[in-house]
Amino acid sequence: MKKLQCAICGGALVMQDGMAVCESCGMKFSKEEVKKMVVELSGPIQIDGEVKVTGVEDADALYRRAKDAERIGELEAAYDTYSNATRKYPGDGRMWLGKATVRVKIKLGECEKELLEYPATGDNDKCYYPYIFDNSFGDLKWCDEIEKYYKRAQSLGGVADEAQQGLLWFQNQKESVIQKYKDKKRKRDTYYYWEKANAEFLNTFPSIFAKEYALAFLLKLDVKKGRHEIITETGLRKLSSEFDMIESFEGVQGSKIRFNYHYSGSRRYAGRTTHYSGSRSGSIDLPEGMTIQGDIRPMMDGFTYKTGLFGGKKTYSYADDPDKDKGPTFDE
Repeated sequence: MKKLQCAICGGALVMQDGMAVCESCGMKFSKEEVKKMVVELSGPIQIDGEVKVTGVEDADALYRRAKDAERIGELEAAYDTYSNATRKYPGDGRMWLGKATVRVKIKLGECEKELLEYPATGDNDKCYYPYIFDNSFGDLKWCDEIEKYYKRAQSLGGVADEAQQGLLWFQNQKESVIQKYKDKKRKRDTYYYWEKANAEFLNTFPSIFAKEYALAFLLKLDVKKGRHEIITETGLRKLSSEFDMIESFEGVQGSKIRFNYHYSGSRRYAGRTTHYSGSRSGSIDLPEGMTIQGDIRPMMDGFTYKTGLFGGKKTYSYADDPDKDKGPTFDE
């Protein structure tokens, strides 16, 4: 079959984003237009004598149909046609090679889309979790099937060299994508390691006397101000007018800081005053343009705080921290 050419300038066409684009003039053609070109390129068919219609496509016709669908990016249709062809002509290596190649494009395309769709970390619900990798590569069943298709094509001859090259290409692509999943998992694990470790570090500062000030210092606010001003400027007062103090930090990473806080208040009913208190979870968003990535201890270097109601003051020194080189470890 002749190559598809631009109807305007005769330049070669390449598939981009589901459309055929001329490399010379940039003219774009839809899939429907490309299909029409394919039919026209086939040319008129001259038939002499009696014609008997059996309703069965021969191997070459099926192969061309599958190849045309693959060429214009209709991979699912191409895969269905190749699959049908392997059942009708199981001894034709071209069909098995085409089936394997298209299946690789479909599955690896799904994986790449998945990797882009689910970020390794973030404050939204679409963050990466290990089960996403398990869903794609858990038992490697589909990978084994593709390798069987390539090996079947090799055994049938005619396309043995292409099948061997295709198999090696697929194995390299598979390892590359698997590594991307592993890298994303490592990035996720690192994020959550520091989210927890940073919270534990901030929890070493005493409640009432230092936790709110530690938050203010982290946010680069003036920690010489009074506690009421600190609570207001850090945004803690916006959580509740009944806010008393931060009890414990729960997560410190990215663009959000999560914690539990103590609250108290009173209400008067039927001439009686009732006092109440308890704990709630809360969070504040960091100022625009500010994010916490990794260890916050260097950011807290020089923070001076009270150690108690009648205690003195103490200054945190990152250089003197015995755990300053501590970080996440991973199994390879």
